[in-house]
Amino acid sequence: MKHGRGFSFAEIREAGLTPAFAQSVGISVDHRRHNKNAEYQAANVALLNRYKSKLLLFPRHAGVAKKGVIADSTAEQLKGAADAQNTTEGVFALPVTTRRCKTAALTKDVLGFRAYHSLRLARVNKRYAGIRAKRAREAEEKKK
Repeated sequence: MKHGRGFSFAEIREAGLTPAFAQSVGISVDHRRHNKNAEYQAANVALLNRYKSKLLLFPRHAGVAKKGVIADSTAEQLKGAADAQNTTEGVFALPVTTRRCKTAALTKDVLGFRAYHSLRLARVNKRYAGIRAKRAREAEEKKK
């Protein structure tokens, strides 16, 4: 899954869910995504199955468990639900990212650098380089 988007229809169906049910239990569904790589699809299906194994569905009416794509949890399973509450941010943590650049202290050179001015000056110098060279040549010839 591309984090923040959702699972494709193929991944959800392979995990044994329907798109409507998946959305109702907090699984994001992206109807625009298509699977081009079987390895990524298998990894996403494994993630969905892991999510399903940890999922506890509370029945709407106490004592009346519904059967469906994922059956409602039993009373014994729900007893420990308050104690074993998920405290991590999100259900599964995002992969760890490493920063490629390190922060550096701001020096006087960096603070005094005028990027826009430098770019405009470089553009103008490049644009008029030919005419300036021609005028310099003509001035040299005139001196001789």
